[in-house]
Amino acid sequence: MKTWHKYYPLSIFIVMTVCWLSLFNPAEYELFDDIRIWDKLAHSIMYLGAALVFWYEYLLNNKKFRLTDILIFLILGPALLGGLLELAQEHLTTVRSGEWIDFYADLTGVVLGAAAGWWIERPLIQRYRSSK
Repeated sequence: MKTWHKYYPLSIFIVMTVCWLSLFNPAEYELFDDIRIWDKLAHSIMYLGAALVFWYEYLLNNKKFRLTDILIFLILGPALLGGLLELAQEHLTTVRSGEWIDFYADLTGVVLGAAAGWWIERPLIQRYRSSK
């Protein structure tokens, strides 16, 4: 039986990091005050990176790809994480606010990460396995 923490350590670290980044009290930077898009871009990049790490570890640890695993753990999981963290920002912190547009930015990152995982990471890992 596979133990989750043994085969997915980077994914666990990424989830903990995303949670911390989403809930901590951010420093104020005047440089970015006038550019609201930076926050949305940060959300998209954070979830794109998380999705890529999830795909990487999934592909390394599974020789067969199951559609249910991909849908639940690699697409719906990160999307649910983004939604739950937006709710947590709104209801559990006094310094952060949950916004629908942030959630949409999270989803954009997840979708881009899923596309990159399927069309870039999957072929690379399959090529790596076949070369061994």
